[in-house]
Amino acid sequence: MKFSAWMSALVVGLMLLLGSVYVVSEGQAAIVLNLGKVVRNDIGPGLHFKLPMIESARVFDRRLMVLAAEPERYLTSEKKDVSVDFFAIGRIENVRDFYRATGGDESAAADRLAPIIKDSLRNEINSRTLQEVVSGDRTELIAKQMAPINSGASTLGIKIVDLRLKLGCDSAEYNDFTVVIVPNVRGRVVGAVVGHVADVVELAGNTIRPAPQLNANIDAGFITGICLPIDGGFSAYSGV
Repeated sequence: MKFSAWMSALVVGLMLLLGSVYVVSEGQAAIVLNLGKVVRNDIGPGLHFKLPMIESARVFDRRLMVLAAEPERYLTSEKKDVSVDFFAIGRIENVRDFYRATGGDESAAADRLAPIIKDSLRNEINSRTLQEVVSGDRTELIAKQMAPINSGASTLGIKIVDLRLKLGCDSAEYNDFTVVIVPNVRGRVVGAVVGHVADVVELAGNTIRPAPQLNANIDAGFITGICLPIDGGFSAYSGV
């Protein structure tokens, strides 16, 4: 009888001990809840203790995570439509705020963070021309928006450390006319798939003239010159 009581006490003691210990690994942080209220915050790696049955520990990954978003359509300053998607790299900066804002759910955090980034990008793209968005310095575009993006992200306990944009295009079918071209873009060799190439000509520098005023219905943003007649006609030249 005494042995049975002793064994029961030992089992209960072991259960209480195991319930009072938790581990936080490298790259993680934890909070301790007492009846649902955060009582200890930003607990670093190591072996830690809590009150069994009364307190509970929540452990979160503080390593960099990637948020990818579906393409969004924006209007430039000329009211031209452009499709842009992005991926953001961030981490949990404040574990308490992250838990309070999202309940510790990373999917909920991503759902609330995406509109913050999209709204900030919309403000910037709305103030730029299509050429500035496509050919301009995207690093500068992103840098201007990092402060307002992180101002919104901080309410979720998150900090965005990097952001990358990708300009989207409607999908196209590949056929016998589809070809790959390899242009030299500002000293950088790139590959591009195009729907059709009518002809390829080699132009001497002295055959290219400044682009004239074009019809308002024509987007001349990417036309930098007009070449001299070739086979009885003129050709636009896009200097990339």
